Amino acid sequence: MAFDQLQPGEFVFDRTYRGGPRSDDFVLFHITTGKQRTPAVKERFFQGLVERLAKSPGIRPEDVMVIIANSEFEDWSFSSGVGSRAGTPRRMRSPPVGCLTPRRWGPPAGRTRPWPWDGCDRMGGHRPPAPAAAPAG
Repeated sequence: MAFDQLQPGEFVFDRTYRGGPRSDDFVLFHITTGKQRTPAVKERFFQGLVERLAKSPGIRPEDVMVIIANSEFEDWSFSSGVGSRAGTPRRMRSPPVGCLTPRRWGPPAGRTRPWPWDGCDRMGGHRPPAPAAAPAG
């Protein structure tokens, strides 16, 4: 999972292309998956995503764009330039639809409101940072 947080003015986008009008709160999700989903499943995901973002942190549905790009397992190299088919391939899993859950530990540094997701806890994704250990004494 990768997140890019840009400063105001760094993200150039069309405020009316196939939707909008978009505000400065525009968010683009580019999701790469290894498994094709049916159009109905994707529509449910899109609707659920904008509903959750509207509830928290209050992003308007017009400010949400989603791109789903499908790829095959052999299109990936996870490290060292070795294709995923080398050796014993492990089955690539996509996170289940609906694994986006609100963060409860506050916004990232420099962000005025929290991100509305924490990855997918059911898949061992993003977790809140562990509290600092008390000094030994």
